[in-house]
Amino acid sequence: MCNSTHTKKGLTLVETIVTILIVSIVMLGFTLLFSRLWRVYGFTLETGIATFVASRGVDDAVANIRSARQSENGSFALISADDNEFIFYADYDDDSHVERVRYFAEDQSLKVGIIEPNLEAFPVTYEAAESIEVVSEDVVNDVVINANVCNAYNISSGVDGSASSRFTTLGMARNVGTAGEYFFSLSGEEFQTQVTADGWVLMASGDGGVNVNQYTQVTSLDFQDDAILDDPIFAALGAVTDVRINATSGSSTPFDVRTTDADVIDRLKAFRTLGYNNATAATWVGDAAGRMDQSGNGPHDTEDGWNNACSEDYLDDHLYFACNNDDGMVWSHSYGPATNVNLRKEEVRRGNEPDNDLNLYARANPDSTVFNTVAVRQADNSFLDGNGASYTESALQSIGALCTEADVPLDRPVFEYYTDFTHVIGALGSGENFSYDDIASTALTTPVTDIASINLVKILLHVNPDPLQAPENIKIQSFVNLRNLSTYDTTSR
Repeated sequence: MCNSTHTKKGLTLVETIVTILIVSIVMLGFTLLFSRLWRVYGFTLETGIATFVASRGVDDAVANIRSARQSENGSFALISADDNEFIFYADYDDDSHVERVRYFAEDQSLKVGIIEPNLEAFPVTYEAAESIEVVSEDVVNDVVINANVCNAYNISSGVDGSASSRFTTLGMARNVGTAGEYFFSLSGEEFQTQVTADGWVLMASGDGGVNVNQYTQVTSLDFQDDAILDDPIFAALGAVTDVRINATSGSSTPFDVRTTDADVIDRLKAFRTLGYNNATAATWVGDAAGRMDQSGNGPHDTEDGWNNACSEDYLDDHLYFACNNDDGMVWSHSYGPATNVNLRKEEVRRGNEPDNDLNLYARANPDSTVFNTVAVRQADNSFLDGNGASYTESALQSIGALCTEADVPLDRPVFEYYTDFTHVIGALGSGENFSYDDIASTALTTPVTDIASINLVKILLHVNPDPLQAPENIKIQSFVNLRNLSTYDTTSR
């Protein structure tokens, strides 16, 4: 009889654990790969959809702008033209009635607002509520990756805007890099005030919730002090290039307008009212710039002696007054005791006094004479100066270096406007085709004051559902020739 022993072979515990570990690693790898592929596919799909929607939206906008025509009450076809807003009349919904059409960029979207005419009124009016639709999303014309990241530092040679090392020109404030309180000595006039990171110097500031009869002239100014810098300081400002007014709170925000008009700058330095006629009102641009206009017909300013504010005055009494415009801006303090709220106005828009916290700024071109070493950001995020010395950003800041070159959000316009280009068409030879590439690249200054001169509208959308993942944007561009408004014979084309 023969006995035999059978040994059963299998995996030991260690082998089992190792096998499970290997399988888990492989599964994790497949999962990560799949997740990565899915994200790439998802972004590609999102981009495709965003591009399609934007392209279709621009095509629709082109068709509607091309059909611009007189309103039902006979008004000119175009109403206003700005970088990010274009308003005109057209039969938007093909109902044989002309609507008021407003294309505008807002919240990273291109939108269209429609107001139907009131045909029962005489003359016909456009005062109904605006119906707004989103034309295209993921519009990133105003988005820049790493906005406000410093790319270059200048090392000060001793003048840093401190109490012991005062700025001696307004332009030195352009180099501060960091917002805060800085000290100045301009032609013997010493003062301290707030300066923004991009060099706007605070000249006056009001608190919309506090009643005052007249701003106090001071040599030390902070936000919402209900005060203004001394009169002689304004005369000592030197080469001012820009003037700005903004509202930091109140029902009419956002409000941020500025001008480079020489007349306004001269009046600022003379300590005189900045708004006193339509010529200067038209030079202000920005959010709700139309509220600087003085050409309205409302009765508001003819009451209680307010018509006097339409003439010039001193800045501590009247900084700005949009005369004859019920929807316009008022920044005035005379005419009445401080207890009379109706006679003391800090308003971006009339009717809610007192309402807005307002700030007046001035700015000059950068003055780099106080700097002697420049350190520029490298690919590894270190900084090298002109002699090849390397710095970290914290090290530069610790020795008083100031940021002088930073990425800031761009304001790439959605709309550009061009005037007469008949000379381009007239220069075409026999058999040559007209191309928009032949048009000069310089667009009309916006907002366009002479809208009747517009013959061509350019629409450009930068589209990107996720700029952080893919900084390169997709550009959707088209031109609209306003043939029914132009002055040349289209048959010659």
